[in-house]
Amino acid sequence: MADCIFAKTLGSPNGYNIGVSKDSGAAADIAWSSTVYLVGQTNFVVCRYFTADSTEDTLLWINPDPSTYGAAVGSEPTPTLTASSGLNPLLVVGQIVLHQASANPGLGSIVVDEIRVEGQWANVTPIPLTMSITQTNGTDVYMSWGGHQNVFIQQGTNLTPQVTWNNLNSFPASGQINSWTIDTATNGPSPKFFRLVRWYAE
Repeated sequence: MADCIFAKTLGSPNGYNIGVSKDSGAAADIAWSSTVYLVGQTNFVVCRYFTADSTEDTLLWINPDPSTYGAAVGSEPTPTLTASSGLNPLLVVGQIVLHQASANPGLGSIVVDEIRVEGQWANVTPIPLTMSITQTNGTDVYMSWGGHQNVFIQQGTNLTPQVTWNNLNSFPASGQINSWTIDTATNGPSPKFFRLVRWYAE
């Protein structure tokens, strides 16, 4: 077992608390938020866990301010919860388990929309992929987008199905970038179409 995120009912069918621990289900090791979250409410949760390092705390952000999404390393907001006791024995993140320990009363159904496992705050906080594109030097195309994200820049020459898209950047250059220049883009077939495709490590 490693980092654990908890939810507990409050004796009411409409409210619950969220908690986190390093590597324990013991009550003394769980840090709980005092905020009461309501059934049907959508929550965005970010957890920071250091593998194989018992000196580091496990941190949890619950519904962080969207203005902090994509922040650089060291500029993350103050966490909602800090779990300090216990060890961090997990060497690597290999799997994520969703488990309801008690069928009664339990929390009922929980819908998980998306899970991201990455190494930095900017990679797990959702920034819309909005792209701007300009022509420079009369021949080059400069593209930029919000945030440092793992993206492939792809180029096509027509939008008639079946569309063929070609990657212009490769892994690992496709990670942690927010701009790209295509040299002599005006050469060759015209018109040209470009798109960004976000990818996640498996």
